[in-house]
This record gives sequence, structure tokens and C-alpha cells, in this order.
Amino acid sequence: LREALDSLVQQTFQDFEVICINDGSTDHSLEIIQAYQQQDSRFCILDKTNSGYGDSMNQGLKLARGEYIAILEPDDWIENDAFEVLYHTAKKNDADVVKANYYRMYTDPKTNQPQNTKVSEITKTAILDPHTDFTVFRLSPAIWSAIYKRTLLEQNQITFLPTPGASYQDLGFQFKVFASAKKVVLLPSAFVHYRIDNQNSSINNPGKVNCVIEEYNSIEHFLMSRGTFDLFARAMSAAKFRNYHWNFQRLHRN
Repeated sequence: LREALDSLVQQTFQDFEVICINDGSTDHSLEIIQAYQQQDSRFCILDKTNSGYGDSMNQGLKLARGEYIAILEPDDWIENDAFEVLYHTAKKNDADVVKANYYRMYTDPKTNQPQNTKVSEITKTAILDPHTDFTVFRLSPAIWSAIYKRTLLEQNQITFLPTPGASYQDLGFQFKVFASAKKVVLLPSAFVHYRIDNQNSSINNPGKVNCVIEEYNSIEHFLMSRGTFDLFARAMSAAKFRNYHWNFQRLHRN
């Protein structure tokens, strides 16, 4: 958590707020973020009883006042120039979303040192309209590797499903964002270091398989309510197949 918060304090771009959501933690997380708040007025804290990832994110979105919204999970960290590059790219192109590559980070058990592997899903800078170019729907649901225009989320009522725990709510959020956006900028640079060897991560939980089904039911309802189901049906079916297959393999491993 300190590594994550330090990476925010050290950003070369300084004009942002940090909304820290303490979702009923039972360790020293609240004390840690309170210490940062005392030192930096940009930090604010939402201290609440545990309600799960989706509901917590929705409460954070309601509090947000920035022009763009970024997501940083507490076991990850970002490069110092992340917000500067992402925000200036967004402003230059009047983008709804700017999405970049990221690093998979794990701790080498032999040396106890962090090792990083760049995920190169995005091979070159591109500006796309997801209504005519479905490339973005094939990207992994790494919602923390992007920034989002706040008005896009609010005007399209894009939120997370408030299902218990951390249960793949990124699937529905990302698809709804891309199905609503008119201009998405893809960047081959990587900024977020995504920790994959946290044994407490929801990705390692063999349960909650039905939550994936709930996410795609929510996506279908979202598209139907906006009259765009036919436009995005093939992209949704392809993403649904990929994620169902991924979960099948995950369950088999566990």
C-alpha cells in the first residue's frame, strides 16, 4: 500500500485528487492512508464498512471531481510520469479514454526482488472509434491501465456491479466504457506495475464463477437499453467466449 501511495505522491503531474477507499480493512491500511492525508491535502479518505469492490468503486466515482478518472489498486504502483503522459494525451486528442500497456510484476522467490514483464497488447499509438473499430474489445480488462473522462461515465451511467467481493466487475465496466466512447487513444507505453503474485487476490479465488455470467448479463442489458446491442453483439460474444474460457482454465488450475 505504501508503495502504491508513494507512486502517486511522486507523480510529475500534480493537479489531481486521491480518493482512498478503506473498505472495512482489518489491518493497518487506514492508519497508513491517514498518515498520507496528514502530509498531502490532495488525499481524501472514504472509510466505510466492507461492501465489496463494485460498491466501493461506485462510491468513489460519486466523490470524484476531476476531469479524468484513474484507478490504482492498493497492491500495484505506477511510473512517475503516468498521469502527465496520460492526461496530456487525453487533452491533446479530446479523448474519452486513453489506454496503455502495463507490466506484470511478481517477486522472484530466489532473490525476493520484483521482476517485471511488459504486456504489449498495444503495438502502436492509435486513435479509434469503438463504434466502427472493435479492436479495443479484444484488449484484456485491465481497467487500471487507462484514464476515463468523468463526464463519459456520468452521462452514460456507467458503474460497477455491486456484487460481493472483488468478482470480475472490471469486465462489465470496460465493455460499457468502450461501447459508450467515441474516441479512444491507445498508447504502447506501459505505466502500471500489476502485481500478479498476491495470493489474496480475487484472481486466485476458485469461487465466484457465476459473477462472470452476471457481468455479461449486465452488459447485454446495458446495450439493449441503449439500442446498440446489434452493433456490439459480435464483439460481446467474442469477449464472452474468451473470458468464459479463461475462467474454465482458472478453475481447472485450482
